[in-house]
Amino acid sequence: MFGIDAEGIFTLSEGIGLESMGAGAGDVVGKSVYQVYRNFPDILEQVNAALAGSESHGLTHIGENCFEVWFTPIWDEERMVVGLSGVAVDITRRNKLEQQQTIMMSELDHRVKNNIAAVMSLVTLSQQGARSIEEFAKALDGRLHSLAVAHSSLAKSHWSGAWMRDILLLTLQPYMSGSVERIRFEGPDYELPGLLARPMCMVIHELATNAVKYGSLSNENGVVTITTEILPEGSLRLKWVETNGPLVDEKPTLGTGISLLEGLVDHEMHGTIALQFEEGGVVCQINVPLSVEE
Repeated sequence: MFGIDAEGIFTLSEGIGLESMGAGAGDVVGKSVYQVYRNFPDILEQVNAALAGSESHGLTHIGENCFEVWFTPIWDEERMVVGLSGVAVDITRRNKLEQQQTIMMSELDHRVKNNIAAVMSLVTLSQQGARSIEEFAKALDGRLHSLAVAHSSLAKSHWSGAWMRDILLLTLQPYMSGSVERIRFEGPDYELPGLLARPMCMVIHELATNAVKYGSLSNENGVVTITTEILPEGSLRLKWVETNGPLVDEKPTLGTGISLLEGLVDHEMHGTIALQFEEGGVVCQINVPLSVEE
């Protein structure tokens, strides 16, 4: 709380918020507001408005602190302004929380729009090449599952990133049942940036789906070996090697799965992908930069 007379001299200065404004209780009494707050034109503008007879209310910043301030004119019996009374409330913490909430809502809105766009894209891709409603539903279900895996992995780190091994284990879990180790992991684990985690889950899902349909996971003896490597220039190399699968006589016709793979790596991950169709199954090498910008 504070009081200022018609000449701009403090007559009252009390309250626990004074310290955050750079003054102690009573320290400014007898001093001119125009001197004390000479470097704060927004405060002086409100003081002048109140001394001119208008109530004033606004926000002002002193250092890193934010205050909500009310200025009310004081009138004498002849309706002359003889001063003002005021209240300043330190809302620094509330202001920071509101700013954080605004940022969070903006990020949430952005993510929801991205996810809706991703789902719409998956529906379109799954529809292409599907020969029946059942085939369409199965393809879409698998792709949506990979999207859900990405979200689960990212939620663990509050959307900052996801560990490569978590992505592999969660995405490939349906294919790892049984006593035989059919999927092997080699190389270091690494936390992928959030922007890479979702497309990486979908890449692994598409490779696994292809392996189950045509490759080394379509028989009892096939094996998939997944190797990760961090390259000196700051890129991640992932190598998917299928062995002991059915013989592949020639490169399969380009389908929606392969198109999706190439689109994910090229456009969303800004990386490169090389696919080879060997006799024992697919060999896929993916290089993606670990620093990506949205």
